Amino acid sequence: VGTAPLWIFVLGQYFYRDHKVIPIYNFEIWLASTFFAYTAGLVINRFKPAVADGLLTWIIKPLMLLASILYITLGVYINMYVFDRINEYAVLSAFLLPLSGFTVAYITGKIFRQKDSFCKSMALETSSLNVLIVLAAIRFSLESNKNSADFASVVPLWVMFTIPGIYVLLAILRFFKGCIGNFLESRKQQQFRHFSIASGIVNQANMAALSAPLFVTEVTDDDQGSVSEKITVL
Repeated sequence: VGTAPLWIFVLGQYFYRDHKVIPIYNFEIWLASTFFAYTAGLVINRFKPAVADGLLTWIIKPLMLLASILYITLGVYINMYVFDRINEYAVLSAFLLPLSGFTVAYITGKIFRQKDSFCKSMALETSSLNVLIVLAAIRFSLESNKNSADFASVVPLWVMFTIPGIYVLLAILRFFKGCIGNFLESRKQQQFRHFSIASGIVNQANMAALSAPLFVTEVTDDDQGSVSEKITVL
């Protein structure tokens, strides 16, 4: 809701140059519906976790699966125009939008000294954009001009492709990071083992070099007049 004026100044100025009245109400109503939907979900999860799990399992997940199937099949066929109107700047913006959200959220969490797991969760939530709501808001805000609505929907549609790509890239980086960490740890343990063996050999050599020979001295016991042996080790 708060970023709607930013949308007007960044994107809306290209579609409403000759209009004195901008239909901000259509855009605001969709953003407000998103805000209230998220708020309702948080409240239900806070006070009724069992109800939230039931809604997530039996309603939200099936609907999301159906929406994904429709988007992959029918959605791609209907929105084939996005592949004709795309250029390098649109791809770059579609890639940088979720990536900047991920980076800013993670750095903000570190600045406020949050746990690493919390920073990662916040970064993933910030980079995951609800593009379907954005598409609906654009369609209703630019319903008077279909060509403008199609043109404005290019970047949100490409963002839907780049978000999973960023997650796959992060998973690959995490995999290589784990492999490098395991390699360095095994190498460190191997070097420590060689050092332990070498230090043991050196210590045994030092012990053999520092041990003094035994020598025997004869002393006489005045009371019994016998000779006894006294062994001294240095």
